[in-house]
Amino acid sequence: MLRRINPPDPACNLDYVTEGARQVKMENVLMNAFAFGGSNAGLVVGKAL
Repeated sequence: MLRRINPPDPACNLDYVTEGARQVKMENVLMNAFAFGGSNAGLVVGKAL
């Protein structure tokens, strides 16, 4: 369960997913990894045509 100190701002139109996973069709996936000392990496994996 998602707990908030303040309710979401109605002027900020975000699509919140608060209860479990949502089934969606994905063609690309982005993964970010952050480590100590400023080491960062990003990987984008796409569906082969």
